[in-house]
Amino acid sequence: MLALAGCRAPEHEPPGTPPEPQATGLRDAIQDPLDKAQAVEGAIREADHRRREQADDTP
Repeated sequence: MLALAGCRAPEHEPPGTPPEPQATGLRDAIQDPLDKAQAVEGAIREADHRRREQADDTP
């Protein structure tokens, strides 16, 4: 009986705010080049769109 008295389910802490991410430096190191590439891609697409409009306007 004494052995069973020590076998009870652990008490769970109520869910609170999630912990702050610890790897922000690593995440930023990965995300920054991706953000820059997306910005460059947008600029290239816009320039291509303008070039195509100009090509369509010339006789």
